[in-house]
Amino acid sequence: MGAAGNWPFYHDCDLIDMEGFKEHWKIYIPSWVFPFIVIANVFYEDSTGKESLLINLFLSICFFTANFCVMNPYLKGNVKLSEAVVFWALTPFLVWVLLVQFRLMHGST
Repeated sequence: MGAAGNWPFYHDCDLIDMEGFKEHWKIYIPSWVFPFIVIANVFYEDSTGKESLLINLFLSICFFTANFCVMNPYLKGNVKLSEAVVFWALTPFLVWVLLVQFRLMHGST
């Protein structure tokens, strides 16, 4: 069968290089934390009854800055595209979905 027959166990075709992840995991933290900050802002706006343009503008600037910093290792060629997509986009998206579900289940106070 060869190496392709043992695909799940064939380590040369891993989608995510765990050694690269161990080296760069701290860079992904802003994209993992950002959904929590946005949901906290939504709870704050709901509890006070007012929206703050300044806070939303600040969060938008932080979002784009964090994404640039997170994608920097990929742009320099230090991580594979699959690793960048999983840890930069997919993981925060899943966190976001869970937080939105939590928000829908518990509503505002």
